[in-house]
Amino acid sequence: MGLTSRLLVAVAAVAATVAAALVLDGGAVALVSLGRIGPAAFLGAQTLLVLAAGAAPDPGRRASLAAVSIGWSGPVLLGWDGGPEVVRTIAPLATAALLPALATLALAPARSRYGAALVRGAWVVWPGLAVVVGLVRDPFLVLECWNNCTVNGMLVASSPGLARVLTDVVAPLLAVALTTAVLAVVVVRRPRTAESWTSVGALAAASGVVVIARGEPSPLEAGVADVTSLALAALAAVALSAGVRAAQDRLALESVAEDLSAVGGGLRALLERRLGDRRITVAYRLPGDGVLVDDAGRLVPSPAGAVTEIRRGPEVLAVVGRSRPMLGVDVARVVGDAAVLAIDNDRLRAGVRRRMVELADARSAIIRAGDAERRRLERDVHDGAQQSAVALCYELASLSALRGPAAGTLGALAGAAREIAARLRAVARGIYPAILTDQGLRPALFGLVEEAALPVELTVGTDRRYPDVVERTAYLVVRSVVQDTAAPGLRVTLQGDRARLVLRFEGASVALAQAVCDRVDALGGEVAARGGAVEVVIPCG
Repeated sequence: MGLTSRLLVAVAAVAATVAAALVLDGGAVALVSLGRIGPAAFLGAQTLLVLAAGAAPDPGRRASLAAVSIGWSGPVLLGWDGGPEVVRTIAPLATAALLPALATLALAPARSRYGAALVRGAWVVWPGLAVVVGLVRDPFLVLECWNNCTVNGMLVASSPGLARVLTDVVAPLLAVALTTAVLAVVVVRRPRTAESWTSVGALAAASGVVVIARGEPSPLEAGVADVTSLALAALAAVALSAGVRAAQDRLALESVAEDLSAVGGGLRALLERRLGDRRITVAYRLPGDGVLVDDAGRLVPSPAGAVTEIRRGPEVLAVVGRSRPMLGVDVARVVGDAAVLAIDNDRLRAGVRRRMVELADARSAIIRAGDAERRRLERDVHDGAQQSAVALCYELASLSALRGPAAGTLGALAGAAREIAARLRAVARGIYPAILTDQGLRPALFGLVEEAALPVELTVGTDRRYPDVVERTAYLVVRSVVQDTAAPGLRVTLQGDRARLVLRFEGASVALAQAVCDRVDALGGEVAARGGAVEVVIPCG
């Protein structure tokens, strides 16, 4: 396909050059394709079409643009006064490629199987119709002929009536049907990519071709041909722009490949810098479960926008999403084996980070479940055992008030019951005070230091509320330090933002219980000694 498309570009360049020369020196007879604009519209359209075909990023687009250029040269070559018979004979066949090629370009962004079937049908019907017309049409017998009245090397059996029906009835109806069907597919699919402008230009040009689709068009339709030339020029300009962008992407990817091969890692940052697209996203497809993760190991949805897969054979290594597609770029081939290996290493590292994220999530879930179970037990104690113990205290106190030999024993039992009730009351109040849940960390910490055995200097630099598990962990850390500090002068500072809470303990020897450190670690936090102080960082994500 690649070699064939390049040959078509060469043929298009030759045909466009000959047609342009005929237009400039007036060597073609009464050409409807020129209209009143003269050579400018035709020459501009052909120049842009050939350039766009040469710069096209993939063989299919290259062949379609070359076919449009050849097809638009057909009417000029057909009217070549004194031109070679073989050229004037095949000119209608070249023109027959125009509508199918435009349909191919218009439907490419839609990516529809109905559109693909429509394109295949157009490539069969239109050239076939041109061949049948060539076999039965004798231009000498056509009364309305004006640009070719003598040459048809394909003629086998003259049938003026059949030729007239085919050119004046069948061809226009098929042109209208094809253009309408293409428009319907484009409207239904509504492609949102940058390629959609190709559909607009192709449909505009096809509409003009429909008007002049008859085998013997009238010179009065020259104005339509002028507009068609302008539409083709616009289509070619859009396609040329896409080709230039694809070439830039290819060069950028080659530089990304060099960087990846040299240092490895950082695919998203390299692509963002080289491609100049700040909205670019990279997701790695993990082997086995096939989920997509970012470079930090977090689960992510499939990238939005134009998606490009980086493959190693049939295996998808990464998926790149950006605001516009990388047209016709085989990313794995452009970046090379060494860079693909670096990308695979990035994917494996992302997989390891994913396992770490899953482990941290599991540990955090265990902490949340433990806190929830503790609160349930506290409620059960408050509503059940504590109430029963209090009732028992009253009963024993009433019985001990009665005089008798067992009064002393009953009094002792009443005292023991009161002690049990007090302990149950402490359990029911829980580790975390109600003010922590109701009003947040700041008032809970101030209440904690007010009840401390030794004076504590507390500074809280945030009033923000955080997830329950974060606030409880921070409260436990401060409570552990306050209870275990044996010397005065402890200073506690709390700072926080959306991402994390930071607790800093200074002025006294600080030792955190291992259980508290484990809880901080389970949340992905950190306990470290910095500059004579102990700093505890708790992430809020």
